[in-house]
Amino acid sequence: MLPRLVNSSALRRVALWGGMTTTVTASACSMPTSPEPTVLAGRGDPYGGLSVGTDAVNGCKTSDCFADTLRSSIDEWKRSGKRGIWLQIPSSRPELIAVAREQDFEFHHAEKSYLMLNRWLSDSEPNQLPSNASHSLGVGIVCINDDGEVLVVREKRGPAAARADFWKVPTGLVNQGEDACSAALRELKEETGIDAQFVSLAGIREQHNGLHGKSNMYMVCVVKPLHTDIQLQLSELADAKWMNVANLTTLKHYTDGTVYSELNRAAIQVAGRPKAGLLAENLPVGFRPGSHTVYLPAKV
Repeated sequence: MLPRLVNSSALRRVALWGGMTTTVTASACSMPTSPEPTVLAGRGDPYGGLSVGTDAVNGCKTSDCFADTLRSSIDEWKRSGKRGIWLQIPSSRPELIAVAREQDFEFHHAEKSYLMLNRWLSDSEPNQLPSNASHSLGVGIVCINDDGEVLVVREKRGPAAARADFWKVPTGLVNQGEDACSAALRELKEETGIDAQFVSLAGIREQHNGLHGKSNMYMVCVVKPLHTDIQLQLSELADAKWMNVANLTTLKHYTDGTVYSELNRAAIQVAGRPKAGLLAENLPVGFRPGSHTVYLPAKV
């Protein structure tokens, strides 16, 4: 008895042998436990595009079946007027990357669990799919106590560690899904053991061609410590101390009128005036569910 074909995409060729018709199938696709999808399921977006997630991709058990399904999906997406397609390849299925590239999908970004590719389908307008994230976000923490002292550190690793006697304010990167004001308090606690309260945002530095060629925004946050007991994070820092705040802008590597000297100066001015700088506030979006953190001048 010939095997029953549950999906025509599994058919590879039909040969005549001894007067009998023999159906030859790809062994990996023979008699699958569940039907292979003929069009990849996805979630539409307001811009006329479609996002295909890892669950839909994993519905294809082999590279051959994925190739056939992707081709038929592209045909259907074009017929239905889809403009752009976002395709998530699970990190556990690297063999599918080449298949997607053969269908003109381009790399966009990668996370631990997936690789994102996309393809613009519309022939009547130029590609309008957004590029990968262009910026990282960092914070500098200007922590000034009631005695007029600012917390400064010397790093154990990184560019600052290569410079002799380089004292600076604590810094760090903002995590995905984290507000900058929260990141400032977290980084301060991790590196120095100091608990603090966010006061305001004093300034922002924008830099291009940074890590991996991306741009970076650095937000200078003024915070008020709840205590002054330093507990050094030995894996990150070589030293930390409290110094007179007046000395912050005259440190060895901060030439007057340069970027970080002026950012530190702005932070000191903000710290010396009540409700100065930009205050953090979480506000409802209004026209849809959810809320965002905004940084605004104090209300007068």
